[in-house]
Amino acid sequence: TAEQQVLNLYVNSNPNATVNKGETDITIEWENINPDSVSYGIESNVAVQNKIRKVVNKIDFPINDLTPELIEYTKPTEFIDINQPIREKAANIVEGETDLYMATYKLGDWVRKNVKYDLNTLTASVVQKSSWVLTNKEGVCDEITNLFISMARSLGIPARFVSGVVYSNVVYDFENHGWAEVYLPEYGWVPFDVTFGQ
Repeated sequence: TAEQQVLNLYVNSNPNATVNKGETDITIEWENINPDSVSYGIESNVAVQNKIRKVVNKIDFPINDLTPELIEYTKPTEFIDINQPIREKAANIVEGETDLYMATYKLGDWVRKNVKYDLNTLTASVVQKSSWVLTNKEGVCDEITNLFISMARSLGIPARFVSGVVYSNVVYDFENHGWAEVYLPEYGWVPFDVTFGQ
């Protein structure tokens, strides 16, 4: 991304391979090898610069004239479902709001204050749908984020799920985490971490 710079990149392989490094990809090619005895590794140092985008100008809400690419991020998916209770709750939260950032903030603030973070909903193979999270008012970061995204999408606000790792001051280690990005015209994709209130 624009916030990242690859400082160095090293590829090792056994047996030796031809390595092609592109702008956004790496290709490793072997010739005449035994597929049971191939190994490779990639090491790199990456500098990351966090740039917090300050939203200073009012953005009209609701949004008009979304591109087809952005409309895709207003549709429901398997876990980011949109039902009538989600639509009604989201509309109620932003009622009368004409500023997109404030509407988005109000949605995130409501979810953060009304949905309890609860590791008991976490299972290895099942993520609860947004509709379940709204009904039960509990979930883990993925589920809390999905509900926020469902609410935003129900109002025509493009939103998407992002995952990565964060440092936790609960277990004092890095853990998997999920948060959202919301598309704000003139600003692009802006992170919203409802679980951490950021």
